Amino acid sequence: MSRTLTTTSGLVISTEPAQIADLRKRHGEAQAQYLAHLLEHPGAISEHDSRAMRILGANKADAIVALSRLRDDASRSGEQRLRAIVALDLLDVQPDPRVVARILRADKAAVGVLLSELERLLPDGAARPPAYDAAVLAAINDPNPWRASLAAARALEWKIEGAADAIEKRIAAVEEPPERLLAVAFRLEPSPRTLGRLLSRLEKDRGKPMFGRSTALDELVDAMGHVEEPALEIQARGAIVEDLLASPDQRGITGGQLSALDLLAAHDSGAATLDHIIREAASPTVRSSALERLGGIDRTKMLALATELKMEAPRVESRARRGVTAREAADVLVKHGVLSEEDAKDAVAASASVPDPESRFDLVGRALEVLHNAGRIVAYDMETGTFPNNHDELIREYADGSAGRFRPTHVLETTTPPSDPEDYDAYTYTVEFLHDGRLYRFHPKNQGDWYDVDAVMNVIDRALSDARTVERFLKLDNGGQFVTFVFVRPQAWQSAAAELGIEMSEGAKQTMERAKAYERRVIEEATGAGR
Repeated sequence: MSRTLTTTSGLVISTEPAQIADLRKRHGEAQAQYLAHLLEHPGAISEHDSRAMRILGANKADAIVALSRLRDDASRSGEQRLRAIVALDLLDVQPDPRVVARILRADKAAVGVLLSELERLLPDGAARPPAYDAAVLAAINDPNPWRASLAAARALEWKIEGAADAIEKRIAAVEEPPERLLAVAFRLEPSPRTLGRLLSRLEKDRGKPMFGRSTALDELVDAMGHVEEPALEIQARGAIVEDLLASPDQRGITGGQLSALDLLAAHDSGAATLDHIIREAASPTVRSSALERLGGIDRTKMLALATELKMEAPRVESRARRGVTAREAADVLVKHGVLSEEDAKDAVAASASVPDPESRFDLVGRALEVLHNAGRIVAYDMETGTFPNNHDELIREYADGSAGRFRPTHVLETTTPPSDPEDYDAYTYTVEFLHDGRLYRFHPKNQGDWYDVDAVMNVIDRALSDARTVERFLKLDNGGQFVTFVFVRPQAWQSAAAELGIEMSEGAKQTMERAKAYERRVIEEATGAGR
């Protein structure tokens, strides 16, 4: 009998044919509207956007016709036309370099697409047309600093003749050239003069807080991998050490500083340099990070130094828990019934196909790798950085990590705007999907650019339960805003996790207890027990 149920949490579950048909209709309309937007604005298409790629793939023939029309429309901007060519390449329509060259000659501003999307604008194995190089060389003088820097980097990568002169002219023409431009000039001509300009910019950063710095350190560290002159290398390493020593006391550390420590640690004098930084750096975070890298060179020295300076020694993994193969981890999962032997065999084969399958990977890491290969891991950042949050795409990620057990269709997220469209905190969400003949509708909280993970997990848990699926998504206790879920039978996972040494979050434990109780009922019904 068809009916509609509303739970105490506001979740609506319906088997009413009219409601299900209405969702199908609204979902189709939303998909068509989004497709039209993509075809009119190909710059919104990205291979990393699963939603866009899925819709384009489902409408491939029509999309190719529309994008080809845009590509050939001379009234459109060169950027739009090149973006259409990039999108066509994603749909397996190879670009014609002659067409790209004509667009570049007609619209100089289109070079930005060339700089970021060369791989999509040149067929595999094709020679790069001279027009591509000419456009890049001209872009070094672009008033946009980002575009000029990217053009310089491409000119270096492509070994374009005349790039060094063009870059020098651009540097001389502006009061404060971008750090990337200075670094490229240094790589093209490693000399005391070109290094001095980069070090001068680094010196301006000295002692500044983490978020008040330029990218000079990052650029210098990257350039150091290409320096062969010993005198220049010594001078640059000395400047890097000075910069790390002067970093103010702060809780964070930049990616450039971490890369700098890695660079110093890899040198023959790495242990001595790190010892100096650990003793003298102003920032406890820099000192701690240096101590960790010293442990990778000389564990005994690291422990002695930590004791001497009363610092907390970085955690060093027990040797007994290292060097584990995918097969060994899979055996643990099979033993406890988390995976069948057949699924484990396929997952191990996938592990063996990646580079260095016998790398020194601990038991937990290998087990998670095997589960990922078996299609039973969902991992993501709870902070989306976007609005709206696209809970619909998150639900599809759970479907992808369910080994085919969770199969939602017609997943649709809609937002209801408030009276003031600029008041983003006042928007409300509605998310709906169909699963196993039922419609599910719920209202995630508007948490800015953070997913309402609890709401999503509650409705998925209910849908799996209604479909009589015994597996559940259980959250690992890995802390932070990046979360990991495993899709497993809770009772089997409980014993496997104990042997693996994997902790679960409190929420996962509650989910597990509910699911275990449900699993027991299913087993009792199937076997006739308890009658």
